[in-house]
Amino acid sequence: MSNMKKILAAATFTAICSVTLLGTAWADVAENKRSAVAFLNLIFQEKIDEAFDKYVGAQYVQHNPKFPDGVEGTKAKYKQMMAKEDRSKPALTYEAIKIVGEGDYVVVHGRVHPADRPDASLMDWFKFDKGKIVEQWQVIEEAPPNPANNNTMFGK
Repeated sequence: MSNMKKILAAATFTAICSVTLLGTAWADVAENKRSAVAFLNLIFQEKIDEAFDKYVGAQYVQHNPKFPDGVEGTKAKYKQMMAKEDRSKPALTYEAIKIVGEGDYVVVHGRVHPADRPDASLMDWFKFDKGKIVEQWQVIEEAPPNPANNNTMFGK
């Protein structure tokens, strides 16, 4: 085989491998985005054990300073939070608004509809490893009654 043919064959092989790996990476990001939203939906449906069993890895780091670290501590805190909701009013609901993913990270911006308080903007940042959530960061902000501008916290 001539040098030119070898170079073309190597370039073709490299291009095919790159496209294949890139396609796999994009598929993983898309799956991680679906998993992050499914995890949050299960949490707000009070299916906390199911959410953790399906979507969270054995080694899990919780960065929210109001939550204990690890799987069991975080599950207990979610259960405690949900137990505080007034059951005589409509259930606490959640709506994912924007989902962004890159590499091993997924960020979900959502809207929480509590029964007895103003809506809140919830931002969850997840790190994935092999399709499982291994780290989570959270920021929540209640919608103010008189915002300083007409822009919504929840975007479009």
